[in-house]
Amino acid sequence: MRAAAQQLGGEEIALGEQLWRTVRDHTHEYFDNARSQIAAQQDYTLWRVSVADHTPTIELPGDWLYEWAGAQRWLLTNVAPSTVFQAATAAGGHAMRYSPGPVGQPAFQPLNGALLRLQARLRDSFDPQRLFNPGRFHPEMDTLGHANGNTTAAVGA
Repeated sequence: MRAAAQQLGGEEIALGEQLWRTVRDHTHEYFDNARSQIAAQQDYTLWRVSVADHTPTIELPGDWLYEWAGAQRWLLTNVAPSTVFQAATAAGGHAMRYSPGPVGQPAFQPLNGALLRLQARLRDSFDPQRLFNPGRFHPEMDTLGHANGNTTAAVGA
């Protein structure tokens, strides 16, 4: 880092290592504030949005925290999950709900196309009867093709 700083310029931030440790461990004030706001107002949700680091600002209301040079972003907002998923997809990324949410509210970016087929094949390998965690990760795969025993064919493989 020091060699890069000498070549590129810049300066070391006092307590920078401590700062990034608090972000990594979710003890940074952003996460403390998010937990407090979620506890006080049940309609707020913390999302992790993963995009390319050069992705422009995503226009969603809420409080943002950027890390990994902008490739991982945290969003505290009260917008609908479908709105967050749509914005993440439009930005070339994906989103995942990070805080508890209401029953039935999706936590994971809906899958489609090749990703859905790949995930279905993986799930077929480990849980062909769909016994584990129904409705938890990707509920759209809980019963796809289950009646005929070929879930992968049901998602277009």
